[in-house]
Amino acid sequence: MIIFLQVAVIGPPNVGKSLLTNRLIKAGVAAVSCQMDTTQRNQTAILTEGTTQLVLVDSPGTVGIRHAREVVKNPDSRILSDPEHAVEQAEHILVVHDATICTDYILHRVLHMLHRHRQIPSTLVLNKVDLVKQRELIQKPTYKCSWGETKALFANIKGWSNFQAVFFVSALTGEGIENVRNYLCELSLQKVFLNTC
Repeated sequence: MIIFLQVAVIGPPNVGKSLLTNRLIKAGVAAVSCQMDTTQRNQTAILTEGTTQLVLVDSPGTVGIRHAREVVKNPDSRILSDPEHAVEQAEHILVVHDATICTDYILHRVLHMLHRHRQIPSTLVLNKVDLVKQRELIQKPTYKCSWGETKALFANIKGWSNFQAVFFVSALTGEGIENVRNYLCELSLQKVFLNTC
């Protein structure tokens, strides 16, 4: 019997979602580029290890309608709707954030998705740790991304307090990838255990 877990990989453009997906499944399925909007639609990638199967949906970077209109030239593009579709079908959400960007918090569009689908467990993956110059500062974005105090509906939210776990990785070098993969495989096994109780 194969035990599977459907995982949505979401986050802003150019944070390394596709490279992370490739590393997690141990294959080069998703196109990778430093150019923005390389991923234009959801792409499914599957890893099977033993009886565990991880189904990862690498989604386009979460952008706004203005970006779609100006850059993609199509406000109805799947680049806008596919991240939402990936989350709607997911059993777990991986939110990927660039560890080198200390001034940006979780993108509002990502926060909106997390709020709308708060029943779906989520994990934060801080990518590009290989580019962080002072490793002792690496914990700093975690506070920002986990900050849960809300004042107005979304105006002052700067993070999400419901992440089940936070991982520090470098999709480029492979650092920390095995920990994320093992965690997701463990979640799929927990899912089966909970369903049999």
